[in-house]
Amino acid sequence: MINFIYIIKSHKMNLKANHILEAQGTGERVGASLSDEAIWEYYNQAGQPEHFEVPGHGGLYVREHENIGAEYGGREVDDIIAVTDDLRSFGINVLPTRAVHVEGHQFIVTKKVNGVVLTNALADHPSAELLAETESTWVLLSGYAAKCRNSHDSFGATDMGEAQQFMYGTVSGEARPRIHLVDFGESVDDYSNTRRYSDYLMHTANGIVEIEAIIGRQMPDAREALQNALKELDSSKLDNPEDIQKAQQRTEDINGILDSGIINQYWVL
Repeated sequence: MINFIYIIKSHKMNLKANHILEAQGTGERVGASLSDEAIWEYYNQAGQPEHFEVPGHGGLYVREHENIGAEYGGREVDDIIAVTDDLRSFGINVLPTRAVHVEGHQFIVTKKVNGVVLTNALADHPSAELLAETESTWVLLSGYAAKCRNSHDSFGATDMGEAQQFMYGTVSGEARPRIHLVDFGESVDDYSNTRRYSDYLMHTANGIVEIEAIIGRQMPDAREALQNALKELDSSKLDNPEDIQKAQQRTEDINGILDSGIINQYWVL
């Protein structure tokens, strides 16, 4: 079994983040029984690995967040919590997560997924329920980007539209398997920036055609949602000539992916 969670660096943003994110639907801290001191102790005993499970806490997964960005106050990990909260509120199933600060190091504590990478689940006689959940997820991914671009605070999570960034399985406390977003990009992006917004949509288009190739049919709702998100790149909504040119090129590239059904390898994460 695999459990990825890539950590997001702060990108000159000012999100209001709680240091502890409450686990969705439980009202309990994620890994409440796992103290910061125990994380620090095992981290050093194990030779300071990038990611690890602490003995006796098998349902949890810990990953060190690179201690960078002192100019941002050295608390980028809290921005991750704020972004995952925003994603979850939008309907995208992100693992419950907690930030830990100890001895100048930053860690992410999250629940471990017992399951498989989504592409493997889709290739192995997927149920109608899984197929519907998959398409719904990619509808939400496009909608999330458009929401961020049009909101007052236009920052949001990025680089998360490709199928290998998701797992299908269960976490502790749940009996029914679900799709979980477990792999983030390395930055938080400002979606008012046309290049960053269109880059996100390129990854989302890659994800759509990759899944369609596996399941042997198109996902019309996901395609429609992506086309709606592309409307934000219409020249009538842009002022800068460079942005207009970039938007036109990206729109052509994205439609080329959808029309051909071929992943743009340059944009594979």
